Amino acid sequence: MSQPDDPDEPPTVTPSTTADWVTAAVTGSVAFAASGGNPVAFLAPFFGPTLKKVIVLDQRSHEARTQRAVETVNVAVSVSGYGLEELQARVESSDAMTELFARVLAAASHTVNLDTKVHALGHVLAMGLWDDAKFDIAILLADVLTTIEEPHARILETLTKKAPPTPGEANFGWREEDLIRELPEFADVINPFIGILVSGGLVRDPTVRAFLKGKSERWVLTTLGKQTIELLHTAGGYSVGSLDSSAPPATLGKMRSIAVAPSSMTGLI
Repeated sequence: MSQPDDPDEPPTVTPSTTADWVTAAVTGSVAFAASGGNPVAFLAPFFGPTLKKVIVLDQRSHEARTQRAVETVNVAVSVSGYGLEELQARVESSDAMTELFARVLAAASHTVNLDTKVHALGHVLAMGLWDDAKFDIAILLADVLTTIEEPHARILETLTKKAPPTPGEANFGWREEDLIRELPEFADVINPFIGILVSGGLVRDPTVRAFLKGKSERWVLTTLGKQTIELLHTAGGYSVGSLDSSAPPATLGKMRSIAVAPSSMTGLI
């Protein structure tokens, strides 16, 4: 990292800054990909143009994953107020920090259609690295964000609203049919989506404790569910629905923008 002559100017990151330590930091499938092993590329000469097209698409996917990982690191650096070298040292300081880093970048790189999650994960990474008291919640949020995409976020967003009243019944929360009426495009898949949210501890059925026999399931946000949708709003700028997305994101220090070049993360994903 080079330091500018003007102390008010942010430091810049050279393309090779993170390549070596990032590869060593991550584990599992991410580390395997970082090793450079690509059996598809090896077989290309034997299978002709079809496989070559597959390789091109695979490379594009790889580049997109790398870009999302870079964006997450940029957000973490900016939010924390520390430089990339300090972030690297913190990641390498313990196995726990390395694991948090690996989980966050894996979640970011494999994001499908919830771009705000990439920014939210940057906040989670900064929180876990620089606030020891919040490390456990950072790990939890990283795991939770791994499991959700745009449909899950829209359900969580809907559950922030007051449930429609049901004649003759107390309003304990949203019924499945009410959610379908609100989100008709999810009519055929609302149940499995809710199942994922329940298993992640983001929503619950309050009627279970009330032992209301014969009543349909009702769904409300848990504390973790509220934290998750709020994180998508404040950190990621999620703007669908009724919550106030204009609130500024919480920071852990002086905001400082450091641009990490995508090429510096080559081999990460």
